[in-house]
Amino acid sequence: MWIAWWGRMGLSTATIEMRAPEEIRERLHELVKATRTVIVLSCTPEDPSGDQIDGRPMMLVRTGDDTTMYLATALDAKQAQELERAPRVTVVVQGADYALFSGEAKVSRDRALIDELWTTSWRQWCRDKRDPAIAIVVVTPIEGSYWEDTNRHSYMFRLV
Repeated sequence: MWIAWWGRMGLSTATIEMRAPEEIRERLHELVKATRTVIVLSCTPEDPSGDQIDGRPMMLVRTGDDTTMYLATALDAKQAQELERAPRVTVVVQGADYALFSGEAKVSRDRALIDELWTTSWRQWCRDKRDPAIAIVVVTPIEGSYWEDTNRHSYMFRLV
């Protein structure tokens, strides 16, 4: 019975669609620009080897042409030191599609940059524009991946 059914249906051919690296990079860039909140995962201070992961939501406030992410958050001195000591992070981008980036984070408390990027929506992360805990976490991507259906597409932004 199975053979008879298969014979009636016939064989169909499937093509695997290959994406050019620039298409993958552009799609990753679009996914980042389309979101406002990301989750940043980093090593915990108790375990810099990476066995224990800590995560925190951050607001995406700017995306550079090279997909550098500028994230607003409130960090105390200890949290900032942790990122400086172990700058390798993973950024989870959620939306209609899912993307994941590995990158290097740098904490900036540059008041001119904060003033330039400030919007009142930051109040969910800090008290006001002059809150000393405000920080911009600049994440330079190393590698990014996104999923379409069950297919994973990956792009290396730079070699480590």
